[in-house]
Amino acid sequence: MASRSPQLVDEAKHYELAKRHVAEAEARIIRQREIIERLTAAGHDAGAAHNLLETMEASLKIMRVHLRQIESEMARGTHPSPPNAVAIGPTIMARTFNRLKQRAEKRFTLKVDVPVPRAGLGQHLTEMLAWCREHAARGRWDCHGHQARAPDGTLQKFARFYFGDEPIAKAFRKRWL
Repeated sequence: MASRSPQLVDEAKHYELAKRHVAEAEARIIRQREIIERLTAAGHDAGAAHNLLETMEASLKIMRVHLRQIESEMARGTHPSPPNAVAIGPTIMARTFNRLKQRAEKRFTLKVDVPVPRAGLGQHLTEMLAWCREHAARGRWDCHGHQARAPDGTLQKFARFYFGDEPIAKAFRKRWL
């Protein structure tokens, strides 16, 4: 039996690891949905569990993009060895989140910026997201981080909420600002 080159072995290991991460994330999402069902059935607030599920689903999308990139690179013979792959991981994540934010910027004309205090929004953000899920139609709102310079030159952070319906945007502004 002919031995494979070290780079091919590393590529295969990296590919298998990426596939395993996707499978594990899918299993965690299934468990999280079950937890939400149990919380809801018992009459408990599942807002935080929903937020975690959304984060898990966003992470899974990034993992799938990464897996497809590995598959494409392996097909072309340009897949980097694992040390390089680890270095590009955060870049892939940042590009994916930037694309999602750019898509929201183009898609939604109604934007509401909620200033983020030094200590963060914490439970307040959880409540705002739950409010959006309850009042806005699915696919008619989004939320991303946003930064802007204040007149004094300091960097101000915001949670930017995007809306597709003006009455919902106005109601959100009235409720949260």
